[in-house]
Amino acid sequence: MLSSTLIPLVVLSFFGENEPVQKSQIATPVETKSLAPATPERSSLRARRTTASSDGAINIGFAYDPYQGNYDGVVGSPGDVWNFVDIGTTAVDYLRHPNATGSTVRLRISRHDGEWAIKGHSGIFQGYIYHNCRCVDLEATLLDLAPARYKAYVYAHGDAPNQNAKIEIIVGDRSIGQKATANTGSWEFRSKEFEEGVQYVSFEFDVPPGKNVRIISHRDGSDYSMFNAIQLVPIAE
Repeated sequence: MLSSTLIPLVVLSFFGENEPVQKSQIATPVETKSLAPATPERSSLRARRTTASSDGAINIGFAYDPYQGNYDGVVGSPGDVWNFVDIGTTAVDYLRHPNATGSTVRLRISRHDGEWAIKGHSGIFQGYIYHNCRCVDLEATLLDLAPARYKAYVYAHGDAPNQNAKIEIIVGDRSIGQKATANTGSWEFRSKEFEEGVQYVSFEFDVPPGKNVRIISHRDGSDYSMFNAIQLVPIAE
C-alpha cells in the first residue's frame, strides 16, 4: 500500500506495508508527483444522489467514521445513522437503520488486519479495511434480513489505480453475479463524485425468508481485497 503520513482515527464506542495500522490511527496515501488527467465525464453513470432515506435500509462503513452530517453515500442523507466497523472487528449485532431505530440484522466480517485511506476523501469512501497477507477475499455476511427485494451499493477500492475489487453477492446458495470497480490505470476513483463501476457497484435481488446475504470482495487488479462501505436499501417491486 502507498503511505507516508498518519492522521488520527477516532473509534466509535458503539461498535464494538507491512505492519497492521494501529487501532487509533489510519494511514494516508503517499503524495503523488503527478496525477493522470481526469477522464471525460460519463454523465449517464454518475450517481444521482437520492436524499430520501428508507426506514428499512442498512448503512455500513469500514475503518473511518466521518460522523453524522458528513455521510455522502449515493442514497440517504448526511444526517442518517451509519454502522461502522473498525479494524479487526468481525461481528456487529443488531445494526441500526438510518432513522436510528434498531433492527434484527447482524453482520459478520471475515478476518482482516489492515485499514487505509483514500487521498482527498473525507466521507464514507475515505477508509477501507483489507488483509495484509494479500491472500484472501474479504467477505461480509448479513444475517436475519427481513424478506424483501433489495438494492445493494458496495464501495470497494484501494488507493491505487489497480487496487479494485470484483464484488459478488450470494443469497442463500445462489450467486447473483459479479461486478468490478474501476481498474483503468487512472485516478478517477479519487473523484468525490461517485460513479457506478468506479468507486462502487450495485445489485438488485430478492431475499427469501431465512436466507443470508454474502458479499464477497474478490481480488482483481491487485493482491488486495477491500471494503469501504455498503448500503442496503429495500425497494418496491
